[in-house]
Amino acid sequence: MDKIAHLLILFYLFGFNKILNSIDQYYYTAANDRHLLINLIGSIHATYFENTNEIAVYNLDLEPIQINYLNSIQKVKVYNIKKLIQNY
Repeated sequence: MDKIAHLLILFYLFGFNKILNSIDQYYYTAANDRHLLINLIGSIHATYFENTNEIAVYNLDLEPIQINYLNSIQKVKVYNIKKLIQNY
């Protein structure tokens, strides 16, 4: 094993995972109608739900029904990228 692999194992064994779980977490990603990110959101919920404050999804051309569905998921907020760009 190389040095990096050894360090990762040591971090895990000595509670680095517990430290990471205690830090407030935010996730940012983008989506269009072909990629709804349900697996990613499910993984974040399963692993870091308590410490996740928000999963921000930037709308890259989602349909209204998809936006409504994503916004109905706990801790998920869809942002309209076009409106964000217009503000600059």
